[in-house]
Order: sequence, then C-alpha cells, then structure tokens
Amino acid sequence: MRPFRWVQIVLGVAAVVLGTAAVLYMTFDSPAFLHAEDGPIEVIQLISWCVAAVLAFLACARGPQRDDRLICAWRGVLAVVIAIRELDLHEQLNSETLGNLGVHYRIDWWLDSSVPIWLKAGWAAIALAGIGLLLIPPLLVRPPTFRLLRAGDASTWLFILAFGLLFLGYALDDFFGRGTIIESIQITQALEELAELLGVWAFVASSIFLLFVPYSVRKAQVFTGSGSTHTPLF
Repeated sequence: MRPFRWVQIVLGVAAVVLGTAAVLYMTFDSPAFLHAEDGPIEVIQLISWCVAAVLAFLACARGPQRDDRLICAWRGVLAVVIAIRELDLHEQLNSETLGNLGVHYRIDWWLDSSVPIWLKAGWAAIALAGIGLLLIPPLLVRPPTFRLLRAGDASTWLFILAFGLLFLGYALDDFFGRGTIIESIQITQALEELAELLGVWAFVASSIFLLFVPYSVRKAQVFTGSGSTHTPLF
C-alpha cells in the first residue's frame, strides 16, 4: 500500500467530526453546554484518553521486543497523565485534601521555611520519577523518527498530529481567545475543545497502529526498505 494512504481516512474522520459538530451547534439555541466544563465533548475526550491508555498497554503486553514494550508503556503513561489532567486530579494533592502531607505548585510554598524539608524532598522525588517515566523510554529506544516520517509511518505521524492539535487547542484559548484576537469566548472555547477532541482521537488511532504493527516491525521495514509500515487494516 502506498505511503500516506491513511491520510484519507484521517481527513474523512475529521470532516465527519467537524460536520457533526457544526450541525449540533446550529441545532441548539444555546449550544454552549456542548463545550462547557464537564460537558459532552470533555467527557468524550476523557473516555478517549482512557481508551488510548488501554490500547497502548495492550500493545505493551503484546510487544515482541524490549523497545516495543518501552514505546507502548511510554504512550500509555502519557495518556494516563493527560487523563489525570483532564480530571484535575493533580489539584487533589494539596493540603486541603491531604492535610499536612499535601503539596502546592506555587513557588512560595517551596520557598516557605515552615514547610518540612522532608516533605518538599518527597514531592520533588515523586515529580522527578514522573518526569523520568516520560523522558527515559524514548531516550533508551531512540526511535528513527525522521526516517519513520519520511516513510509515511502512520503511528508516528498521528502521534505528532495529536500533540499538534492539542497545542492548537491550547493556543486558540490562551493566545487567540479570551477577547485578544477572537472576540467571542464561546467560539474559541468551542474550537479549543474540538481541536483537543481531534487530538485525542489521533492519539487513539496512533495506539491502534501500535497494537497491530509493533514498533520493531515498522522500524525494520524502514531500514530494510521492505515495504509500507502501515497496518493491514488500512
């Protein structure tokens, strides 16, 4: 199958999602509930991140080589971290929930001499462990990202597209929204949530490719020139 054939499917799904959203927004007199906090779009996003995590960990369990398991576990951890962020669970780690063992993300808490050193050190160690989980796997594997991209590898392209769309959602709200460039807050919030929805679905699609065609197989195909790196499903 020729490279980038999967792009047609991605564009088709994006067109269906955006078209459906347009119809819904035109149907309701007050469509703001669609992109509201804990609204339908955010709920779908959360479910999708959970699905992405499950797919990545399933791919990890099926991975034939160490690099496959590292890449898949890394993708799964990323999905879990973003799902936790969607639920705002990180805010439950403060002193209002954990009492004297809670952490605050403000610099003044870290500089406060009345906060025990052992508590700061403990939370710093947890933070460093989390950062390590996110940084060490790709450093150990060192995937040939640019060669995979040139070969039209669907999983790699969709992974990058996912975070590009997530950044677009962030930019629409923080850089262009809130009355700065685009006056309507409702429009920017709707565009932000839709961009993030497409982003998580791109991540899910990337995880599906990981599940059916392990990273080691795709890497071998790229280096040996033995054909497309696409899953037979597409």
